[in-house]
Amino acid sequence: MACIIFDFDGVLIDSRKSWIHAFKETIKLFGKSYTDEEIASHFGPKTIVVLRELIGESEEEIQKAKEQIDKILKKDGTLALSRVDPEANEILKYLREQNHYVALVTNGDRAFIDACFEKGLFEKTTFDKIITADSPFENKAEAIDNMISNANCSPLETYYIGDKADDVEVAKKVGCKSIILSKYEWESEEKIKEKSPDYIIHNLRELKGIIK
Repeated sequence: MACIIFDFDGVLIDSRKSWIHAFKETIKLFGKSYTDEEIASHFGPKTIVVLRELIGESEEEIQKAKEQIDKILKKDGTLALSRVDPEANEILKYLREQNHYVALVTNGDRAFIDACFEKGLFEKTTFDKIITADSPFENKAEAIDNMISNANCSPLETYYIGDKADDVEVAKKVGCKSIILSKYEWESEEKIKEKSPDYIIHNLRELKGIIK
């Protein structure tokens, strides 16, 4: 049994437009204005961190902004801007059938993940464990360490599937293998290659040839 840990945004779902919309609508309330690309350039860290960078208000105001973003993310119109990867549910089912431990770790908000489950985009029971930005873990490396321990696997038996160069660094810190999906262009493949991931794939079906 291997421990398979998926990032969410940019891997299982192309949610870039949903997140840009949620941030733009929230930021307007604080008298701020950014282009789509300016907002997207901050994506990667937890939502609360991005809000500090974009709004720069007091922690009380940042918390209000976080609550506003969560409300927007739950709306049908926001979710409709996202597209589930066409191979996502097929590969998740395949990995479960192979008796692998399948988990989800994301710096995205629990509100968005839960909205995806409620709308039937994914089956919650597919995942053995889910850790979001609302968890107490400081970063993804800590979250993945927890998942590996929970799965009774070693880092050498673990694959982390992300979409950015930073995800390669996370995998190296943990000591697991990195698989980077270069498909939705949240980050250039050239930048990803600079970090020397174990694998770069262009569709999720390729996981069948990597994870036995």
